[in-house]
Amino acid sequence: MYFCAGSQMVGDGVFLLKQSLKVQILYALRSGDKKMAVNLLKYLGSVEDCLAIDDLMSLLEYCSKAPEPQFAMELLRFIEEKKLNIGQSGYLYTMCALCKGGFLDEALDLLMWLGENTCTKPGLSMYNIFLNGCSEYHSLVHANKCLELMESKSTGKSEITFAELMKLAGRGENISTVKQVWREHNKSYSPNILFLRKLIQSLCKTRASAEAYEALQEMVTIVSKGKGTLQISKSGRFCASKMDIPIPIKLDHGNMTESLIQMHPTEALEDSAGLCISQRDVLSFPLSCENGETVKIRDRDILNQSQKDNVDSGSQLQLVSMKETKFESQLPNDTGKTNVQESIETTVNLSVDMGEITSKINGCGPNKHVCYNECDSSAWNVMNEQSPSGRCWSDSKDEESASEVEENNVLSLKQISCIPSLTVLRWSFNDVIQVAVSTRNYDLAERLFSQMHSLGLEPSLITYNGFLKSVIFGTGVIHGMKVVKAMENKSLKLNNSTYTTLAIGYSRSRELDLAEAMLDRMIDKEPQYTRAFNSLLTACRVVDEPERALRVLARMKHAKVKPNIMTYELLLSLFGNVNPPYESGNRQSQEDVLRRISAIEIDMGRNSVEHSENSMNTLLKALGAEGMVKELLQYLHLAEDHFNSRDAQSAPLLGTNVYNTVLHALVEQKERDVAIDVFEKMKAFGFKPDAVTYHIMMDCCSLTGDLQSARALMATMLQDGFTFHACTYSILMKIVLANDDFEAAINLFNEMKDERVHSDVQSYNTILRPASRRGRLDIIELLVEHMHRENIQPDPETCIHVFYSYYDSGLIDTAMEALQVLSVRMISEDETVQREMQLNFQALVLDEDSQVEESFMEIFNDSKEYLAAALFNMRLCALSGVPNSWIPDQSPWAIQLRLQYDQIVS
Repeated sequence: MYFCAGSQMVGDGVFLLKQSLKVQILYALRSGDKKMAVNLLKYLGSVEDCLAIDDLMSLLEYCSKAPEPQFAMELLRFIEEKKLNIGQSGYLYTMCALCKGGFLDEALDLLMWLGENTCTKPGLSMYNIFLNGCSEYHSLVHANKCLELMESKSTGKSEITFAELMKLAGRGENISTVKQVWREHNKSYSPNILFLRKLIQSLCKTRASAEAYEALQEMVTIVSKGKGTLQISKSGRFCASKMDIPIPIKLDHGNMTESLIQMHPTEALEDSAGLCISQRDVLSFPLSCENGETVKIRDRDILNQSQKDNVDSGSQLQLVSMKETKFESQLPNDTGKTNVQESIETTVNLSVDMGEITSKINGCGPNKHVCYNECDSSAWNVMNEQSPSGRCWSDSKDEESASEVEENNVLSLKQISCIPSLTVLRWSFNDVIQVAVSTRNYDLAERLFSQMHSLGLEPSLITYNGFLKSVIFGTGVIHGMKVVKAMENKSLKLNNSTYTTLAIGYSRSRELDLAEAMLDRMIDKEPQYTRAFNSLLTACRVVDEPERALRVLARMKHAKVKPNIMTYELLLSLFGNVNPPYESGNRQSQEDVLRRISAIEIDMGRNSVEHSENSMNTLLKALGAEGMVKELLQYLHLAEDHFNSRDAQSAPLLGTNVYNTVLHALVEQKERDVAIDVFEKMKAFGFKPDAVTYHIMMDCCSLTGDLQSARALMATMLQDGFTFHACTYSILMKIVLANDDFEAAINLFNEMKDERVHSDVQSYNTILRPASRRGRLDIIELLVEHMHRENIQPDPETCIHVFYSYYDSGLIDTAMEALQVLSVRMISEDETVQREMQLNFQALVLDEDSQVEESFMEIFNDSKEYLAAALFNMRLCALSGVPNSWIPDQSPWAIQLRLQYDQIVS
């Protein structure tokens, strides 16, 4: 119910009406009814009484916090119509609302418009607020325009300005810009804890662990010397104990006195709206025109203005007046730079945001402090946090700390009474430990943890969790449990992050029961812990336990953990193949595969997860393995249609890998013409063939024995910058051997040697296969001895071809002897290793117990297929009465092959 305006309302009645209307406007904004809020604002302006700016300032303040950028601009236009003096506070609130709402174009227009009016020049705080908005929305384009505007207006830079530029460079993961901002900061300011904190955060986001480590050691030195005293502002933020004085770019001699006044550290002021503004910002521009007139802002349609996309990932942050010079670290390193192993692993989110930037970004209360916000936790909560005492866990190596604190004029951290400084230092240690883990630099993480102990800096639960990752991923889950034991001894309550790390560690070590137990201990499972479930699903795929994978999936649904695209990729890989290995698909298995794929895609739709290139590739592999050509082509056409119709934000489902999967499946099914059509369409879509593509298409030529086309593909392959491999010549051998042209195959073998292409076991098997069918023992014996002299180990296929060539010729004893010799060589060509294997497995091979074969299967399931096949072959020879021998060079058959080869060569 809304009030009606009477003809005469004075005194308290008018005041109550205005207050009621403001409350109703705020309620309309909170409920999302912006149209009602605008109507109420117009009604407020119709009240028959003098409308003061104070009546509207609280609304602007709400717009800056909500944020409500559109209504803030409507308020600004309303204030102009009423000819009210908005003051700098109102412009600051408006700037906050626009920047926090992502209206960077409008905010930049406001900055430029204010700069064009001599009586409303924007202060440094307004530029800093705009830079914070650029950082929040990753807009390097707007940041560069702002810096250019500051340069043109001769606006200096405060430490907050450098902090915003540092954060923007860090979010852009541009390490060169981060270093550039650091250099420019040090030209005007001395390194301090809070800015080093921002530097470390930005370096961690760029995964520069070595540089982050150096900055951390500088911070340790500052805190240890007692120079890093911090205080707590009224808003609960950490503050430096001294005033942040902006550095002017130019000083005009006519305004020298005014410039000196601006640089004088006076108390902070607070305007009537409660906006905290430091004196330096107030003096950088007048609050109003000298003649008392208000300044008009140009009219624009605010409510119909849509939010624009301000992100330009391809831009580079260009710091105005910052020259490009070679970076020389200004951070002293007492111990020398640590070599850091580079990695492309998934990064860990280490950002600690500066938080909401209002007009307080450049000023605090009356304590002359520079305020930085850490939104990870309240400063008071961190200060009141009681850490248990006791010796922290360290590795038995007891390595020395990576950095030694100077002995002269340095205090032990245990003697430092400034808890905020220690808290910021602990946060920085946590960040560097996390980035060390993400880059697989586990030694650095361990040294940092040991350094915290030597400095007397008590690790927090976050520190222990980061260190636990480095131990588990570096040395294994067994050592990680020692860290967990130390955490329990310190009465630290294990949280979801701890159990996630343990679950991933147990999954990697294939201890799936323990991994499941860790997942069950997780409380309030959140989406960010999907990785733990995916890790267990990956282990289920490796050990081929689809039943356990179903239990894991049920746990995810019960815990309301939303699957991501990687989850569905693993499910497609787990359940896309129905038949056991080495078995072809049939009608029943094909129906099962389609039913499973359909169920997975329905669940993807429920969770609003779309296919990616990897998931589509996994799906196509499953269809190709079952020989389902029709369904394979249907999904390929869907991916092509999606590629043609997708928008810029949609991920493509096509790629060279996808086409390679389809082409391989078509060649396996001998669909030569269809494969050629798909190959041509692939090039029409703009996907360049890679080496795998060319080899698949060369294999397609072998279906018809087209050697000329295969040679033409080789020429094209060479023009595209690809080199030949053993498989390239193996395909050519396959083509000529289709006509039993063994002489041409041997010539290709020699050509491969002339081209300095190293042969592999598949090259030999390509010739051994038809030679075995044709009974060409001369070629087989020549190739077997050549393999031995080239130190190329045979594989199970080699053993089969050689065995059956003698067996079909009626030479049973020779076949068994050859099988035993090749089986030992399949384990190793080194005689020392052969004797070691004899000690380990001879008893198992000669054991007559029928259950011995189960041991062979365990070895096979442990991804040791060649060892399992070799032991099985030797057991077969032993059961056939062949004397067991683990030294193949002493075999009569091997000696005979060696003598024959010497005669041929000579």
